Amino acid sequence: EIAAQAEPWPGLDGAFLADQLLDLITREVRPDIGADWPVTYTAILTRCWATNPAQRPLFTEIVDEISNGVEDIFTPLN
Repeated sequence: EIAAQAEPWPGLDGAFLADQLLDLITREVRPDIGADWPVTYTAILTRCWATNPAQRPLFTEIVDEISNGVEDIFTPLN
């Protein structure tokens, strides 16, 4: 939401939001990644979405990657 400056799935019904999100996640539906998003950010994001938890980065790895790519990540988006 922060990077896109929009809701990831606009139009979901608030009354059934949890059920709808669970359905999307179970089907491995992910929000769109903007073409102008920083490469460092999108690489971390897609790794965090891995179906297999063993393939997801550790928090310390995320911190290191953000620290190493801070200029890339925090460049203002259009």
